[in-house]
Amino acid sequence: MAQSSRPSFVASDGAVLSYRVFGADRATAAVVPLVMVQGLSGVSDDWGPHLPAYLARTRPVIVLDNRGIGRSSLGPADDPTSISLRRMALDVAELAVHVVKTVLPAKSPSAAPVVFDLLGLSMGGFISSTLATGLVTGSLVPPAPVRIRRLVLMATAGRSPDSGLARLYKEQSTAKKSKEEFTAKLLEFNLSPGFREKYPQRFKEVVDNSLTIPRPLRIIMAQMYATSKSQFDLTASLSRITGIPTLILHGTKDEVIPERLR
Repeated sequence: MAQSSRPSFVASDGAVLSYRVFGADRATAAVVPLVMVQGLSGVSDDWGPHLPAYLARTRPVIVLDNRGIGRSSLGPADDPTSISLRRMALDVAELAVHVVKTVLPAKSPSAAPVVFDLLGLSMGGFISSTLATGLVTGSLVPPAPVRIRRLVLMATAGRSPDSGLARLYKEQSTAKKSKEEFTAKLLEFNLSPGFREKYPQRFKEVVDNSLTIPRPLRIIMAQMYATSKSQFDLTASLSRITGIPTLILHGTKDEVIPERLR
């Protein structure tokens, strides 16, 4: 699990979530923290040191490793079937409550809902929109009340993409590529088209760096299943997010989630 000492939080089902808080000293009663959620196979380190620190110039920024990957674990049960978008959405809400009420110096009143801004990248966008729609419709009820003030969805969609990533999941289910081969193919989807051929040495460095952080294949496969067509489609409920100002950012050459699905 842990590679180095970082704060961790035990979710309501026993999973242990590793997280970091940037700009904790910026916390005041009037400042709304930002929670950033990574995508499939991603960990908090993948944000790099500069982006969270830059965003934390004026307020606290919370980043986490999703359950089962990076420095986070699935808890005593060690059950990959606990990886679902609904469960990971609850993880985000529970972690926000924990950090705001017990970690930040300007703690909110115990009875008040915890308010935060939410940014989700790729699968992190699936998680974030699942939480947002669940809160609005009442279909998702965290143990303590929370409210999303603003929502940012990056390189994501309201339903599962029928893309190269889905084909990679099917291939890995049958061909059982090595972790190195699978990681290289997965990262190839996340970089600009032609990057691997144009910059082979840099691509190798990216793959090698990715392999230094625990990203178990069984967890990535569980994440892929959680984001598959049979498990994720919010197209009927996304329009109900009317009270949360939402910014959507997407690239026209995204191969993981094609622009037509944004």
